[in-house]
Amino acid sequence: MAASTDAEWAAKLARINKSKDVFKSGVTRSWEWRETQLKQFLKFLDNEKQAIFDAIKADLGRPHLELTIEWMNMKNAVNFMLKNGKSMMKDEKVSGGMMNMTNSLYRHPEPLGTVLIMGAWNYPFDLCLNPLVGAIGAGCTAIVKPSEVAKSSSKMIYDVLPKYLDPDAFPVFVEGPEGATKMLKERYDLIFFTGGTKIGKIVYKAAAEHLTPCVLELGGQNPCWVDDGYDLNLAAKRILFGKVINSGQICIAPNYLLCTKSTRDRLVPELKKIFSEFYPEGPKISDCYSGKMVTERHYKRLVGLLGKTKGKVVHGGNFDEKTCFIEPTVVTDVTMDDILMEEELFGPILPIVTVDNFDDALSKVHSLEKPLAAYCFAHDKKIINRWVSEVSSGGMCINDTIMHISPETLPFGGVGESGIGAYHGKASFHTFSHYKSVMDVGTPQFLLKRRSAPYSNDPANSSQFEWLLKQ
Repeated sequence: MAASTDAEWAAKLARINKSKDVFKSGVTRSWEWRETQLKQFLKFLDNEKQAIFDAIKADLGRPHLELTIEWMNMKNAVNFMLKNGKSMMKDEKVSGGMMNMTNSLYRHPEPLGTVLIMGAWNYPFDLCLNPLVGAIGAGCTAIVKPSEVAKSSSKMIYDVLPKYLDPDAFPVFVEGPEGATKMLKERYDLIFFTGGTKIGKIVYKAAAEHLTPCVLELGGQNPCWVDDGYDLNLAAKRILFGKVINSGQICIAPNYLLCTKSTRDRLVPELKKIFSEFYPEGPKISDCYSGKMVTERHYKRLVGLLGKTKGKVVHGGNFDEKTCFIEPTVVTDVTMDDILMEEELFGPILPIVTVDNFDDALSKVHSLEKPLAAYCFAHDKKIINRWVSEVSSGGMCINDTIMHISPETLPFGGVGESGIGAYHGKASFHTFSHYKSVMDVGTPQFLLKRRSAPYSNDPANSSQFEWLLKQ
């Protein structure tokens, strides 16, 4: 993508400043304005549904059901905000003890201001526009930057979204690395970034120049424990669903499996069986699997990892450079120092790490950074409880994969290197709001006279005042 000239960047900067001016005007503070924008958002989703599908299909080659899932995630977010946004704008009353018995104490939600939203290419609409729903509901204006890697999707957002939303309040920018770097030098009231940890650190460092708060939705090496006593056919089916959706290009996909040798020997045949059930005619010609890596660079990275692994490919392993296609692949005999375990795979490769027991599995999980998601397949409640309490992760799903991000009542976000902050449902409103603590004083002065000079040296009077403060 060609770099902007000085004149072009000046024009872009003017659009950023215009968005800030819209917020400063106060128009976004009313529910009526927010509601109008949210209803326009719904029109965008409904009227442009096929165009959205076509754009994602061009970028990632997804099957129809997966296209629908991304579209529905956005629609659910808008409907939730339309239903609950007005009530979330209300002050939250709190108590303050006897000292404040005649005072009014509350937390007042106010919009943060003008925010920068930087989306990711793997879900080019949802990961860019779902956070935007939260910004609109909270009363912010937003600079919207979809990922330039998903070329068709970012172009569609750039061309079409401003026809529905206020283009001054929500300008769209499609920028490469140089343009994004310039954008990060500007001051915002929040930066919401979705992407890899490496770029996330660059964003965080840039934000520090202005003490700008950040929400970083990153990724990680998501572990998946398969317990000895679990139904392995069911486990295989649910694990593969999570691994092959969007051809493995999803930040919450199970990155590697952990199980004992006896479980592995029984699990691998079940994985092969489920593969044949999923794709009876073969994944390359199946309408239910894309296998298309988003770019040639991403394709070559994954093929290179497969070529260097010391593990054993027991299923799949085929690829096609012309179409950037990679078949779902299972690799056994993978150790923690294998090249497949150096970073998040972000593709349809599933390493299996053999462990001695559950404690050994936990030890290996703890040797890596905190993941965005963690999965456990077990019937034993003691195993499940230990997994929940001893594995730190952004989110978790027991006896399934992926699905924990679907309820609007469960905030989605990372921890440690997998991210900072969360959104979805009420969490989206909270993320783009500041809850201002307010005390409206109505206490009669005679109750407070002992707090002001001249102070009384009478211990009895001091004790009474201390007692009031403690209540």
